Amino acid sequence: MFPRLHPATGWPRLLTKDVVLSGYKVPSGTTVVYSNYLSGRSEKLFKFPLEFNPERWLNEELGKSTHSPVSHLESGHACALLVQRFILEYHEEPVEMKLRMFVIPDRPLRIKLFDRE
Repeated sequence: MFPRLHPATGWPRLLTKDVVLSGYKVPSGTTVVYSNYLSGRSEKLFKFPLEFNPERWLNEELGKSTHSPVSHLESGHACALLVQRFILEYHEEPVEMKLRMFVIPDRPLRIKLFDRE
């Protein structure tokens, strides 16, 4: 699954001034949560949002070797280490996502890990 389409959570923000969101007045001091789940599927933000297209992140001016020192790279590194150290197997039906405060699988994931030798 791709983090853009299946993010773990949204980003909470504390409003520092009154704002109008989708026609609703939201007062200063209110915590709002930005829905990464919905924005990752928005055709206003992404052309063909449900298609796998890693090239969408390339900066045409800078090219493919552009470095992006942001925290999501750390989770990618952790995933790479897991795959490097273990063989992962999943033999169940495809998992659906439930949208709550967090995005969660609709049932427990039974993933088997085997040490690589």
